Amino acid sequence: MPDDKFVLEQEVAVAFSDEVVDGHVREQADALRKLYLEKEKVSTEGEITLVVKRGLQVVGCASFHEESGRISDVVVRPSARGSQVGRALVDSAVAHAKKVGAGELVAEPETEEAKAFFSSLGFEEKDKDGDDAKRMVRKA
Repeated sequence: MPDDKFVLEQEVAVAFSDEVVDGHVREQADALRKLYLEKEKVSTEGEITLVVKRGLQVVGCASFHEESGRISDVVVRPSARGSQVGRALVDSAVAHAKKVGAGELVAEPETEEAKAFFSSLGFEEKDKDGDDAKRMVRKA
């Protein structure tokens, strides 16, 4: 895994959900979601998929909804964890949020590990409309 941030950023590809994407890339991203997420992912309009590839293999992916600023389904293959793939995905979502004029990014992590990850990237925990559910917010 390259440690050079520039090289890693060059490996992050943004695939819009309404574009035709190489079949193997979409297939691998969907497989990662199914393997490591409990819920089934349904693509919606205005949502982009961020993908990190190593050669032909997808090692991480995330979804970003342009209208709501919500980043979700951040998945990194276990063999690529600790190599800044997750950070590259979030950094790419932040850059895209700025490009489309979103003021903030919102994450709703479901585990303590995910909360720690988003916290390390500048997200702050906020109550969601007085519910027990927590969301984390970061300026774009």
